[in-house]
Amino acid sequence: MLDTQVIASSANVANEMKELKGKYQQKELASLAHVSRSSIGHYGTGERNMTADVMQSLTNSLNENIVARKMLSSFSGYVVPFADRIEVHPLIFSVIAEKEEREEEEQAEKVAPLLAKTKGDIRPQERSEIKNYIGELLDSVFIDNSLLASLCDCYGFNLAQMISERSSYWQEIGYLK
Repeated sequence: MLDTQVIASSANVANEMKELKGKYQQKELASLAHVSRSSIGHYGTGERNMTADVMQSLTNSLNENIVARKMLSSFSGYVVPFADRIEVHPLIFSVIAEKEEREEEEQAEKVAPLLAKTKGDIRPQERSEIKNYIGELLDSVFIDNSLLASLCDCYGFNLAQMISERSSYWQEIGYLK
C-alpha cells in the first residue's frame, strides 16, 4: 500500500546542495530560492532541512535536471534518482528504455483483448494481467523520464523549458487542450 504522503514537507538535501556548490554562489541560490544566504548554507551542511516550496523554487530556476531529480527523491520515496548514472555510459538509459519498450509492447499484445472488454466482464486473473501491463507502462515512463533528464543535463538543455516549447506542438496535434 502506498504511503498517503508522497511528498514530504521538508527533507535533508545536503548531498544535492554539494553538487551545486561549485557551480553557484550561495547568494545566487538564495535569491532563486527566495531564502537567506545562511539558509542555503544550512541546507548544504545538513543542519536544516529544505522545505518543499524552497526545493520547488530552486529546481524550477536551475538548469540542473539530475540534481532536481535527486532533490525530488529526497522528498518522495517514489522517485529514484539514478539518472546520474549517465556519467557511467551516455547510452545506458537508451538501452534500458528500448528493453522496457519491448517488454511493454509484449504485455500490450497480451492484454489488448482484455482492454476491449467492459470493466464488469473482467475476471480476477485478467485484472491481474492488466495490472502487470500497467506496471510495464510505469517502468517505461520512469526510464524515459530518467533518459530525458539525463540527456538534457548532459547536453545543457533545460527540460522544463523544452516541455514549455513543445506544448504548442502538443496542442496543435491534439495531445493537450
